[in-house]
Amino acid sequence: MAVHTFNLTYEFVSMQGAPFNNYTDQVISEVVVNITGVDQADNSKSLTVTEYFYWSPTDRLATKSDANWTSFRDVTPADMEGWVKNRIDNSAEMQAALNMQFTCKIYGTTEADA
Repeated sequence: MAVHTFNLTYEFVSMQGAPFNNYTDQVISEVVVNITGVDQADNSKSLTVTEYFYWSPTDRLATKSDANWTSFRDVTPADMEGWVKNRIDNSAEMQAALNMQFTCKIYGTTEADA
């Protein structure tokens, strides 16, 4: 066969932040999510993996203004799940890596070799 394609869902696990604004707020620098992949060809085959996503606090601050700043305290799990989803949706490389990971873990590496 070949590498399978998976439908992905996301579940927030945790976040980390870097101090900002004289330690009165934080910039989110790490988000941990559980990603569940369900095989598009056989929805009885699924797997959940835990993945870590990192952002540079300096880069994040450079693209934010006071008008569009959301405090660390006000960011919701759904916001962070959306950030991860957008990051994966906009990266063919990340999508391919997750499809390979799910294929190998569910079906074995020989499935991906075919």
